[in-house]
Amino acid sequence: SGTGKSVLVHNVRNALSEKSNIVFISGKFDQLQQVEPLAAITSAFSNHFANIAQKGQERIKQTKNAIIEEVDSDISVLAQAIPSISNIIGKLDIAPIHVGGMELENRFNFIFEKFVRSIAT
Repeated sequence: SGTGKSVLVHNVRNALSEKSNIVFISGKFDQLQQVEPLAAITSAFSNHFANIAQKGQERIKQTKNAIIEEVDSDISVLAQAIPSISNIIGKLDIAPIHVGGMELENRFNFIFEKFVRSIAT
């Protein structure tokens, strides 16, 4: 702790944000939130979705369409892990997921990869 990692991230973000087509997403791990394993990722995407919302309805629509096209019916898996996604795609009726252990982890990893791919293009 105290080695300047946050300052480094901030400086890289500023340097990249000068280029118009680059989006830099970052989250900060908080030791007090160790109980929530995806806290840094959730925080990073919450900030990203807030930035998208500030860019207007057309940008929200583009992002929503890209996510739905890539992730499709598995969007509820993401919505459970990243609740702020509903700010982009709308409210969902989330059905409980009836898988556990490694199957759930593998499913989430696969869907998360598709999700990141959808917003990275």
